[in-house]
Amino acid sequence: MRSLSVWLTACSCALVLAGCGGQAKTAAQPKLPRALARQLATQSTAVASSLAANQSCTALAQAQALQQATIAAINAHRVPAALQKQLRSAATDLVRRIRCTPPTSSPAPESMRGSDNAKREKHKKHHGDGKHGGDGEGGGD
Repeated sequence: MRSLSVWLTACSCALVLAGCGGQAKTAAQPKLPRALARQLATQSTAVASSLAANQSCTALAQAQALQQATIAAINAHRVPAALQKQLRSAATDLVRRIRCTPPTSSPAPESMRGSDNAKREKHKKHHGDGKHGGDGEGGGD
């Protein structure tokens, strides 16, 4: 997960730089509108923070929101054509790479439920076999 966090941070920086325009003296590169770049960078940073905190389900929801914001920005023609494929691919790849694994709060209740079920089954075998004239539900009124 650490490499994914690093990737997200780098992606955030790239988005901000794309939105701010950078200081390069080369031919004009397509760039995102500054507000959009900040929005997407903030969302990707939130995903990275959630992953760093081992909150994968939160991170997945945030990544899905980032993906939807990216698609909406592309559909609204706020993303230059030259950046659309790369941006959409990065957002989609991010969602694909995160697996929601809810934290295990306490294994004791689950194991207790299993033992209770085993006790019920054992009880049915002893009392629900027709010896007591019942149907295994307690033997009568």
